[in-house]
Amino acid sequence: MYVQGNHDSQGDIGRDDVATLDMTLDVSMTEKGPSEIHGTSNYVYPVYDQEGENKLFYLWAFDSMSDNCEGVAGWGCVYPDSVEWFREKSKQLIENDGGKVLPGYGFFHIPIPEYLDMTNAMFHYGQKREDVCCSSVNTGLYSAFKEMDNIKAVFCGHDHNNDFWGHYYGIDLYYGRKTGHGGYGPKIGM
Repeated sequence: MYVQGNHDSQGDIGRDDVATLDMTLDVSMTEKGPSEIHGTSNYVYPVYDQEGENKLFYLWAFDSMSDNCEGVAGWGCVYPDSVEWFREKSKQLIENDGGKVLPGYGFFHIPIPEYLDMTNAMFHYGQKREDVCCSSVNTGLYSAFKEMDNIKAVFCGHDHNNDFWGHYYGIDLYYGRKTGHGGYGPKIGM
């Protein structure tokens, strides 16, 4: 699964082309989301049991864009139209699954503001080595997760030195540590 963030618009090709390129790989699970909403990588992927018969959970991808969410200086966000897409798609999946609410796990690059709230008010595990640089606007994504009651955990990146997680009112918020070459942060496993 490929989710886009602030670096995907910094290259020589656009967001749509980055997704198209990733989709050419044999191991890619990337899809393009609805073209009428902000971002390219807004999609949901069902995960089945080993027999491929029973749906177990969903992986949700959200494009957190680049910067200046809704014109407010700072970092990008999952835009309100993408949040509404999540609500409507969740309702559709619940209906398609016979009224059963299957768990979901969300992925985006730039953390939502609730990561900052969690680190200021609650215990968390792991290492916080830099400030949380979250979206410049709270667009209600976390509230939509709570409303639909289908997201169990979310995962972000963006802040290369952070490697922590915590429980935030029923949803686990995780950072994925920066790995590999390039960019700032520790060179883990090199």
